[in-house]
Amino acid sequence: MTPLWVIVRCRKEVWLYDFLRARYGGLNTAFPGIRKVADEMGVSRRTVEVTLARLKAAGAVEVINRYREDGGQTSNEYRTYFTPPEERGTSRN
Repeated sequence: MTPLWVIVRCRKEVWLYDFLRARYGGLNTAFPGIRKVADEMGVSRRTVEVTLARLKAAGAVEVINRYREDGGQTSNEYRTYFTPPEERGTSRN
């Protein structure tokens, strides 16, 4: 279930929020590559990038860069949040 605050703040972007939560078992953290998300959802990479930026700006998703041991970048970590940023404090949920 998508929290109401996400729907209100990101109604056009809810599809990606729901995809990240549902595709990865409802966990708060997911690691798909942008190309993988775009392919699975049938949209362009740019659509995924723009949508992620909007979800990030609303506080619904946090994007964390991940790196391999050799320093090369791998897929990002996406943390989805069920509570709005102003109610989160220091807990992650």
